[in-house]
Amino acid sequence: MAREIDDVGLTIREFARRIGVDEAQLSRVIHGGPCDPEMAFLIVRHLERLEPVR
Repeated sequence: MAREIDDVGLTIREFARRIGVDEAQLSRVIHGGPCDPEMAFLIVRHLERLEPVR
């Protein structure tokens, strides 16, 4: 997941701000830590919409 964020030219902090979630929550989802399943679903949905930087 971190690779997908990097591929669009964003840092984890920038992506978290863009989708309106806490950076710590995003980090837990990316690294497989304990997180709210609804939050994980929301983050994955946003990742699916990202376009890679060309």
